[in-house]
Amino acid sequence: PYANYSGQTGLPQITSTINIRNGTLFHDMSGGGFLFRTFSIAASGALNLQNMELWGASAPTPGGAFHNSGTVNITNSTIHGYDTSNRAGVLYNGSGASATITNSVLYDNNAVYAHVVDNAGGTVTIVNSTFDKHVSAGGFGAILEGSGYIVCNSIFWNPGSGPIQIDPGNTVSDSVVRGGYSGGSNILNTSPLF
Repeated sequence: PYANYSGQTGLPQITSTINIRNGTLFHDMSGGGFLFRTFSIAASGALNLQNMELWGASAPTPGGAFHNSGTVNITNSTIHGYDTSNRAGVLYNGSGASATITNSVLYDNNAVYAHVVDNAGGTVTIVNSTFDKHVSAGGFGAILEGSGYIVCNSIFWNPGSGPIQIDPGNTVSDSVVRGGYSGGSNILNTSPLF
């Protein structure tokens, strides 16, 4: 039912350039089933997602949707309903890896630690995207955990008194961030009224 690429993974590991467009990937857990992440990207791999909806995977390993050691580009897409009993509800970005999220919406993704993205030595660029309604079962970590982020023209508005939105020391500009962001440029701490 799954393979083991740095943890349980539903699809074959991506080792070259793969483009996926205009569709939905849904991991139906309504009748039980196996726990696994959706994608594992090797150092030689590049995954380009465009106009996609990713929905509902549950994984016991880092990265509910993506374990990235190569390149991931997400454009005009929606990612929601991911859950991991580990870290990084959506994306675990490993050392030397690169991820870009553009014009996308991520909401209702959960993890024990590092709620949505855990950048562990790579680079993550986020432009014109919205992050909302994420939960940490363990109450630890940030929406964007670690350093190496470049964030521009985006919204981070996790409700309640929960976690910080973005770890300190990253480049954040022209964005709405609940609680503000020290060291950022043109940061608004005003509800987007979703």
